[in-house]
Amino acid sequence: DVEKQIAEMIRAAISPSDLTSVQIHAAAHLAMMAFDGFALNVRLRRDDRSYKAAGDVMVALLLTAKRRSSNATGSPREKLPTLS
Repeated sequence: DVEKQIAEMIRAAISPSDLTSVQIHAAAHLAMMAFDGFALNVRLRRDDRSYKAAGDVMVALLLTAKRRSSNATGSPREKLPTLS
């Protein structure tokens, strides 16, 4: 199902030492619940312009997690990217 696919995407983006399997599945469930609320909000408030900003935040979080998990140099973890 879709939630399992999201869990696999999270697992691929985050270092195995950062989250347990239970936490990954909980994050996938949270993402599905957030999407449901987001989709409902889009249907009710079609002119809201905050959707792009919300999408940008999620992309920044996932990309930062991916960079952190692939950071093998031991350097300090970077901060979230700033959004324009």
